[in-house]
Amino acid sequence: MNNKLEESNDDKSSSSAEHIQLLKKSPAHWEIALNRPEKYNAITQPMYEKIIEILDQAAQDKQLVLLTFTGRGKFYSAGTDLVDFAKMAVRL
Repeated sequence: MNNKLEESNDDKSSSSAEHIQLLKKSPAHWEIALNRPEKYNAITQPMYEKIIEILDQAAQDKQLVLLTFTGRGKFYSAGTDLVDFAKMAVRL
């Protein structure tokens, strides 16, 4: 199998590009990796947007059979980054 890492170049948020990695392991298997180990892979709003973008792209790919999620570092994910969402609430 030829593993090909697709670099994300999302202009909306460079942090989501750094913290979400798409690895196309084969035409039939893609892997989304949460890459924010210093925050236990807690997911921010831009990261959610990037995940949605990848899922939309995956839905259009007729060869794709399996899409897996993983987390880099010691933990899979702490869930939603509440600090990020609190900052968004203050801006409203």
